[in-house]
Amino acid sequence: MILAIWLPQWPLQRLLLKSPDLQNQPVVIYQQTSRGPCVAVCSDQLVRWGVSSGMPVAEALALGRRRQSLGRGSTRNEKEPLHLELCDPVADRKSLVRLAQWCHRFSPIVGLEEESSPETLLLDVTGMDLFAGGEDAFITQVSEQFRERGLLARLGWGPTLGNAWALAHYSSDSVETEMENLPVEALRLSVKTQQILARLGLGYLRDLLSLPRAELQNVAGAILLQRLDQAMGRVSEVIRAIPSPHHFSVFWQTEHGLLQRESVEHVMQHQAADLCQLLKKRSRGALSVVCRIQCQDSVDLTFRVGLFLPCADANHLQRLLELQLESITLPAPVVSVSLYVLQDAPLVIRQRELFANRISQNEQDLAGLVDCLNSRLGTDCVLRVFLQNDAQPEKAYREEPLIEGCATKYASSVNRLPFSPLGRPLSLVTPPVKLPVTEKRNGQLPRYFSCAFQRHHVFRSWGPERIETGWWRRNGVRRDYYRVETTEGLRFWIFCCLQTGEWFLQGVFD
Repeated sequence: MILAIWLPQWPLQRLLLKSPDLQNQPVVIYQQTSRGPCVAVCSDQLVRWGVSSGMPVAEALALGRRRQSLGRGSTRNEKEPLHLELCDPVADRKSLVRLAQWCHRFSPIVGLEEESSPETLLLDVTGMDLFAGGEDAFITQVSEQFRERGLLARLGWGPTLGNAWALAHYSSDSVETEMENLPVEALRLSVKTQQILARLGLGYLRDLLSLPRAELQNVAGAILLQRLDQAMGRVSEVIRAIPSPHHFSVFWQTEHGLLQRESVEHVMQHQAADLCQLLKKRSRGALSVVCRIQCQDSVDLTFRVGLFLPCADANHLQRLLELQLESITLPAPVVSVSLYVLQDAPLVIRQRELFANRISQNEQDLAGLVDCLNSRLGTDCVLRVFLQNDAQPEKAYREEPLIEGCATKYASSVNRLPFSPLGRPLSLVTPPVKLPVTEKRNGQLPRYFSCAFQRHHVFRSWGPERIETGWWRRNGVRRDYYRVETTEGLRFWIFCCLQTGEWFLQGVFD
């Protein structure tokens, strides 16, 4: 899958990021032409005033002065109401390249559109959505990351570069747009070709698809058919990848495929050693490594290894790769294996001490254990827990992945527990299990209840503790909790729902 990220009016966005004080001012970025200085890009305020791209700067200044004088009455304190900035294509491209290098956290293959003044980033995100919980979650994550950087971006994704580019530039954000309903400008054709199609009344892709291909080729040549197939997802294009700032990657290929899994593991062992050697030269450690295995006449197999701490240990990385490889079935002989570092960080190097520092050793042991558990069980199974300020027990905590990095952004919203550690069980039953009560005593604690096909007799109890949610929650919760001990010595945490009078099991004390 190809992800296209369009940054409308990139020169203007770059200027506003560089000078935030210009956010509320009318801005014109101009370029020198044969007709003199002309507007290249302008702010939305000037577009509403009638300024457009290609307009002479003198005319734009006149429109700006006229509108500001009308808005301020007779006051004309400013000699120049617009902020003028000379267009710098070299700086715009360099800044966009740096942004593309930053996008390597989402994909190992990132490039720019082939235009003189590019505004679109192109990412090959095949298989990357598996690590974010699905395609929608991955797209949302990318969009939020750009929004946090203060960038206005429109995203489009599809099977080919042309398809993703067309959806990013011409699809609607509120309504899912079909490719047939896009205008012919989405095909990235020359201005001359677009004028020919406009004179023939062919304004949308559905108009082109309804005509025979031979007639289309006679009208605008083979380039029209090529662009149409690319936009419809029939023909793929190559992304000219921009290397990451460090670009740690290794690649192995053979003419004869490997049939034995042990041979593939042997290749991975050498690749892990080479990759860690590249990392050590720059004193960097890997936090996320992607392995891509290409098989003969089959789809590529891709998996990612996440690490708790920056690591450049070849043996540890090889062990994690083997754990991932054990859960994968090779459909055909392997012809190539490649490793890419998606995320890296400075490698922590400690001076060796005369007496071993047990604290640092414990940290390394914990990192190794977390990495192995993550590779064996999966990212969704290795979690950390944050307390939440919520009265309802099953909503008083939040689980976040331990290695994915998103958990480190947040902290618990509870500084001090409103209860003692012995007042709550370590394990909760979510959702609470309804308890068949032998006898009902008008909201009072029953003497007998059944749980797990066993009948329990309440020996003693502590409570009640009333928990009630706020009025703003639609389905309010009103419960009376009890800590009970049975004659067998078992301790349970049960509650009575005050709305219905039914009893539920919330937790078990170990």
